[in-house]
Amino acid sequence: MVSALPSPVRPISGGSTYSWDPANGPMTRIYHSDALSQDGLKRRQFGPLERFDHHTPDHAAPAVDPDGRSILYMAPSLGTCGAEVFGDSREANICASFRAIVALPSRTALLQELVGPPVMAIGALIGLSTGDVPRTRSQEWAQAIYEDHPARVEVEGVHYLAAHDGQGAIALWDRAPTLEIALHPDGGLADVPLTFPPVWRRLLSATLAEQGRSV
Repeated sequence: MVSALPSPVRPISGGSTYSWDPANGPMTRIYHSDALSQDGLKRRQFGPLERFDHHTPDHAAPAVDPDGRSILYMAPSLGTCGAEVFGDSREANICASFRAIVALPSRTALLQELVGPPVMAIGALIGLSTGDVPRTRSQEWAQAIYEDHPARVEVEGVHYLAAHDGQGAIALWDRAPTLEIALHPDGGLADVPLTFPPVWRRLLSATLAEQGRSV
């Protein structure tokens, strides 16, 4: 029987790091363009809301972080992004304000590795990434990693397995390097509506063929 994910015993220590090197290729993000997310590179200061949010306000009253903590979630593939953004619903409801962006870090980003044995080395379990755990508990771990530097370096986010499709994903914190929009093969910037035909076709393929969803 798998044990429940415990709270971190502070200060946590151990584990290893994962490097997102610009030479290894870009990451993708799906975002909803609105007053709070006017561009795909802006990190969210309002929280805590999601799994690895490290914001300091109480989870029952999320707010703009007074310490400037912020976060942005990304993944290598459009399919993983779609699975995470549109959640557990069998139908992905997409409006005209959803966009996809492909970006690279301005330098190598050093992240805490939460895939495989390294997650156990800090006292956590694989369920920290993929389990049905209370957000308050996973956010405890995010705060502990951010503050305690368990791998003996100041990590800039986490590398983890996305809960919906089990593929690799990253969360970048405020101390991570700036991001630069990658160039589209036609020479333009890779920040386009999800309804942009080439992206739309890829999204349909990922969500329908691979995840059994409708759009």
